[in-house]
Amino acid sequence: MKHLPQKILAFLIVILLFLVGFTYYIQKPIPTFKRLIDKKIVLDIKDMQLDRYNTKHHPVIFKILPKDGKYEQLFTGITKACKAKKIEPAQVPNSLNKIDKKLVKTVKKSKQIFLSKANSSKFCLLFKQDGEIFLYTNDKF
Repeated sequence: MKHLPQKILAFLIVILLFLVGFTYYIQKPIPTFKRLIDKKIVLDIKDMQLDRYNTKHHPVIFKILPKDGKYEQLFTGITKACKAKKIEPAQVPNSLNKIDKKLVKTVKKSKQIFLSKANSSKFCLLFKQDGEIFLYTNDKF
């Protein structure tokens, strides 16, 4: 009984360290992508970067570099996972200007733009630029 408070404190510190480590892990690009899009698609990814926007629904944009020879396979896999259809630059939602005007300008310059269906559970905007795939996603739009 004499050392019970120290043991409880040590146990709480171990729990805190675990939670800090777990939080760090789930904020990395690959676990976030697995959680939001699809676990299977990650196998075709060489490198990925993640940017988060500080807005109401906390959307994210992934900058994805596919493995050699997996470009089209990865792009097709993401469009299927997001249930996205090809659109024209004029069809990019104007509401995205509130979040990132530079993103909208970049998207409109892309030759291939895909947007998820309106009734989909998550909003996905997928486009290509200079050998990289960009995926803007948001759970609700």
